[in-house]
Amino acid sequence: MPSNTTYQSAGSPGPKILMLHGNGQSGQMLQCKTEFLMPQVRDTVIKALQQDPGTPPIEKVEFHYPSSKLPTKLDQHPEEINHMWTWARGSNTDEPALGIEKSVNDIFRYLDENGPFLGIMGFSMGATTAAIVASLLEKRHSIHNFKFNTNHPPLKFVVAVCGFALGHPLYHNLYNPKIETPIFLAIASIDVMVAESESLRLRDSSTNTTLYFFEGTHNVPRDGVFLNSLTRFIEDVLNIEDREEDWEDYGEY
Repeated sequence: MPSNTTYQSAGSPGPKILMLHGNGQSGQMLQCKTEFLMPQVRDTVIKALQQDPGTPPIEKVEFHYPSSKLPTKLDQHPEEINHMWTWARGSNTDEPALGIEKSVNDIFRYLDENGPFLGIMGFSMGATTAAIVASLLEKRHSIHNFKFNTNHPPLKFVVAVCGFALGHPLYHNLYNPKIETPIFLAIASIDVMVAESESLRLRDSSTNTTLYFFEGTHNVPRDGVFLNSLTRFIEDVLNIEDREEDWEDYGEY
């Protein structure tokens, strides 16, 4: 896939990465959690893409932090509305995720209006949603109530921190055939929100998952080992991926 036509839209200052927040949070909150990783991720992406001599100069990488449009609670107080959002409602991962189809449709619209995007980084429910988006972009057709209505090309990678796969039978075909987009899956050792078995279910729904276990709770790890592992994953994905397919096959991108 030629990188000079892949990652930069006309007039865009550089490649873009979509960042999806967790349950009961917002894009702004995730930005606060992940600002520390931006410089090293940016440098890794630029270095990897510039290895192709046909790639125009890249000076920056854009990180986009949209908030979901679905309030966390049905009876949510108006004062909470700007920082309490979710991509789906549900009490556990084996029940239907209410609202997830609309959230995915909103993300498709965001991709079309602001993309193309190189990959998605998500935390918790945002990571789960990122994997669903990656699956649909690969399969190129609607699944159950998930409408495939975008020309955006498949993603190059997904970073899923404390992510999981939905277990209800409604979502079986999202994960079968398995997701082929490379996934970096970070699992916390003391996660009381997402069981390790639920995260490993995402691993088992993928053909290409890099596992990273870290000591800590349900959060984005901030240590150097995590950051180095993450950037090495991105570097490997961008360096070894098959580049024969051109994004021109996917519409105006």
